[in-house]
Amino acid sequence: MLETEKLVDLVLSARIDDVHIRTVLDTGFVNLFKMTGDTHAHAYYELLVAVDTDFFVDLSDGRELRILPGAVCLMPPGIYHRTRKAEEHSRMLALRFDCTREGVGKTYDIVCRGLLRRSSAELLPDCDHLCAGVRKLAGELGCGQLGEMAYVESLLVQIYIELFRRLCEGLEGASGRQKQKINELDMRRLRIEEYFFNHYSENVVAEDLAREMNLSRRQLGRVLEKTYGMGFRKLLVEARLQHAAQLLRESDLPVATVAAQVGYTSLSGFYTAFAEKFGTSAAKYRKKSGTD
Repeated sequence: MLETEKLVDLVLSARIDDVHIRTVLDTGFVNLFKMTGDTHAHAYYELLVAVDTDFFVDLSDGRELRILPGAVCLMPPGIYHRTRKAEEHSRMLALRFDCTREGVGKTYDIVCRGLLRRSSAELLPDCDHLCAGVRKLAGELGCGQLGEMAYVESLLVQIYIELFRRLCEGLEGASGRQKQKINELDMRRLRIEEYFFNHYSENVVAEDLAREMNLSRRQLGRVLEKTYGMGFRKLLVEARLQHAAQLLRESDLPVATVAAQVGYTSLSGFYTAFAEKFGTSAAKYRKKSGTD
């Protein structure tokens, strides 16, 4: 378990098909980055998001970008810039990331055209869903503990899929097949996560999800391993424990009731799985979360 207030630099990994994405965060992301009047550049791509009010990005070439809520600024590496407030209480969030190829898929080629070849700062309007995802990520990391990393990684993938789709839409000459590839990845992940959200408390097996997605058992295994790095059973356990942690934080239900509601028939099995994931017992987790 990791306490976010003690972070210096946190590197989170996400994978979309053959694209490996490293996201670098620190306490500034959780506590909201401060505007700085100093001109600076980064070795990473940077995604700047307004929290509630506008802010400005001044570029070394003399341009001024005004970032409104619902829009994002994509800053390539090595671009000198500074940020400043539009109003006294202006706040922003910033994701720093890089991408490398991992595997033999074709998504990296789309990302390369839509992202890696951009050489100047760009304002992307109408990104409400993307901004909401970044704010949700900040809220999850700001809860004080990083116990539910599977959910954090899921948020990251959704953020980057939305970003890549947005970049692909604005790419001249992008083929319908390339755009369809991003949409298919998005829909596949959403269908998988929706399935676990709706059925985590049931006695389901991999064949049930395979039928839902019209895949063979072997095909499903490859999809889950490529998308999440784990198989059906482990994903099911992750979903159950995430919902159990939420119930422990937000309700006063007895631990045995929580275990039963998330699909455990064995209380000892629940205790063991919960302690392995969160590094503490369910009772201590609840106490630390402030629910008596």
